[in-house]
Amino acid sequence: MIRHLAFLAILILAPALSFAGATSVTGTPQFGDVTLGQSKTNTLTLKNTSRLNIRLDSFWFSGSPDFSRVGGTCGFNSTTGWILKSGKTCTVQIKFAPKYAGSVSGQFVLGYFLGSGWTWEEIPVNLSGNGLNPVVAPAPAPTPTPVPATGWLNVVGNKIVNANGQTVILKGVNIADPEHLNLKTWERPGVSARSVANLATDTFKAKVIRLPILPGDPAYPNEGFFSATNGWDKYFNNHIAPLVTELTNKGIYVIIDLHYVSNYDTLYSKVESFWKYMAPKFANNPYVIYEMFNEPIYPDNWSTWRTTIAQPIANLIRSYAPNNLLLVGGPYWSSHIAGAATDPVLGKNIVYVAHVYSNQTVSMWESRYGAVADKYPLFITEWGFESGGTEGGDITYGQNFETWMKNRGLSWTVWSFDIQWGPRMFNSDWTLKSGPGGMGEFVRDLLAQ
Repeated sequence: MIRHLAFLAILILAPALSFAGATSVTGTPQFGDVTLGQSKTNTLTLKNTSRLNIRLDSFWFSGSPDFSRVGGTCGFNSTTGWILKSGKTCTVQIKFAPKYAGSVSGQFVLGYFLGSGWTWEEIPVNLSGNGLNPVVAPAPAPTPTPVPATGWLNVVGNKIVNANGQTVILKGVNIADPEHLNLKTWERPGVSARSVANLATDTFKAKVIRLPILPGDPAYPNEGFFSATNGWDKYFNNHIAPLVTELTNKGIYVIIDLHYVSNYDTLYSKVESFWKYMAPKFANNPYVIYEMFNEPIYPDNWSTWRTTIAQPIANLIRSYAPNNLLLVGGPYWSSHIAGAATDPVLGKNIVYVAHVYSNQTVSMWESRYGAVADKYPLFITEWGFESGGTEGGDITYGQNFETWMKNRGLSWTVWSFDIQWGPRMFNSDWTLKSGPGGMGEFVRDLLAQ
């Protein structure tokens, strides 16, 4: 039984507690969270509030062995006692060093004699703490040694590799349709397809340039690859061949992209005619990559897309160009490609394509693309952000998505290296967009890496 609690107070620097009739106790002997392998020490201050002296005799712990006395000014002597005079204080330092994770409780008990007689008193102090497992930070992914991407590229497993079998990751940009850059001077005065592409490669260090080749629009019969007046050979010779030659001579990879954004169920003959014309043109150029269809939309069914367009067009391209990398997207704006994981397009050097913008949340990236990327190479040929722009997003989205691509080891071309087609890297005067809502400086820094 404990008596005379008014004669000894135990103080700890924290919120006030009190014993009946005693000086208040500031604090609590609770140690909180302590990581395993570490410790925490609290100091208990003992104050004799009686008019008699107190002879401190001994102390002991019960409960958990994780609590121990490690110092302080209080003395203990089981033979003669240690005198704590009336109104004076001394300290006891108690250490909490948890050995196991979880809640821990114990008790520190102080034994003393009151006055000059042999009246024995004990004061228990309940102790508590919580052991935490150490947080082990994941080992950072090793930064791969940059591998020069030169010559023919091949698919091995889910990687794109060079002739030496080394993994290659291509990073670059989309420019606008070359015909628009060359001829629509009122939209982009003072530039051409070659000047824009050379700016991307020579100044911004892009290693791959995607060329979106617009098929044309009946409302503008003089534009686009299928134009009866300016298409086919005229389009190729004026806008594609010189640009591809200049870029590939510098060791830059070029993606020839048939830039349909359309339902695909009535377009087979158009797609077929384009690749019958285009596939042989660069069949011997190791730096040219073919992307068969930019963004098929509906029917939103992988099997339908694969059997009606993707597989027959892949077979067609391979009959003319057996070695070039072949990029294959999928339905719903090249965002529903998960079916490829179990129902792939057959053929050599097939690389799958995804287009990812801020309307696709973080949780979608793995659910939509992870299973494919586990088995086959994945190339993000469009991504980007621009607050208030056509696809939205901001720097947080961009940083998170670039980290995901980096961790996955994916190649990419940002959309777009332009002042018109958004999300865009540049303002109207070709200065880089910056700040939380602009991706120009952000992408510049990624390419410089």
